[in-house]
Parts: sequence; structure tokens; C-alpha cells
Amino acid sequence: MNSEISDLQSEIEQLSSGATSHGEWQQVEELESQISSLKDERKELQNAEEITDFDSELVADVAQADLEAQREEAEQIESIYAELEEKGLDVETPSNSAGADMASLQQDLDTSSSEIDAEEVDAILGNNAESSSEGGQQSQHETLRKILEEIKSTRNALETLRLRVDMDLNSREFNKIMDNRAEAVVEEQIG
Repeated sequence: MNSEISDLQSEIEQLSSGATSHGEWQQVEELESQISSLKDERKELQNAEEITDFDSELVADVAQADLEAQREEAEQIESIYAELEEKGLDVETPSNSAGADMASLQQDLDTSSSEIDAEEVDAILGNNAESSSEGGQQSQHETLRKILEEIKSTRNALETLRLRVDMDLNSREFNKIMDNRAEAVVEEQIG
């Protein structure tokens, strides 16, 4: 664009130095008008580039904030599950990819008894005196440990899948925004 402007300016200088007829002066005026419109276009392009840069930064900031919110939510979910496990409650892990419903998890935690008595703990772990044998207690401990490990493994797998889905959705949304902005800039330049 700068080269077009300088070419037009040199052409104006040549015409104005030797212009004698009315037609030549009209041509000089037309060229000056073209230079003015090219300078305006250049300013608009510079402004559009600045806006695009601003939008990119804004989108990146929003994406970062969203990612932080998701991390905090994941930490809250983990702490709630840990608290429920400490109380010995059997809680199913969330099965949807969007994550657990925090309100329902908190409600489960609040409605459960605040303390589990020793008999319940013994019943869960198989440590009460009424257990049939030492081997039975050992197998109950192993079964409980395997179940807890499986719950943790499933929870981690679901969280990883949820993060992948969220990142894919964020990436698609970011690309869509940038494509729309690029199309708008192109349409402004053409129109």
C-alpha cells in the first residue's frame, strides 16, 4: 500500500510540473483523491490489526481464566470425594464428561452423618468381633482397598477425559471467533 501511495505521489508530481490543460489538472485531483483514500484504508487496516491483537489477547485471558476455574472445580471435587471417603460413605463417581454437580455433592456431604461411629467403621472394614475368621477379614480389607483404588482410577480417567473435551471445545470456539473476525476484516477491506 505504501508503494502504491508513493507511485501515485510521483505521478502527481510529474503531471503537476507539466500540466497545462484542464484535463491534466483533473487527473492530478483524482490521483490526490486516490492517495487520500489509500491513506484512510491504511489507517483502517492498522486499527483492524490492533483490534485483532486485542481480541486475541482477550480470548487468551478468558481461556486462561476458564482453565483456572476448571482446575479449582476439580480440586473441590477431589476434596469432597476425599472427605466422603474419610467418612466411609459409598459415593458413585460422576459419569458425565462435564464434571460433577457441586451442589449435589455438597448436599450428599451435608446430609450424611457428621460422624461415623466405631461399629460402622468396623462393619466397613470387617474388624468387628463377629467376623467369621482372620482370613475373612483379610479378604474384606483387600476387596475394600481394590474398590477404593478402582474408584480413584475411574475418577482420574473421567477428569482427564473431561479436561480433554473442555480443551477441544475451547479450541474450537477460539478458532471460530478468530475465523469470524478474519472474515469481518476481509469484508471491510473488500466492501
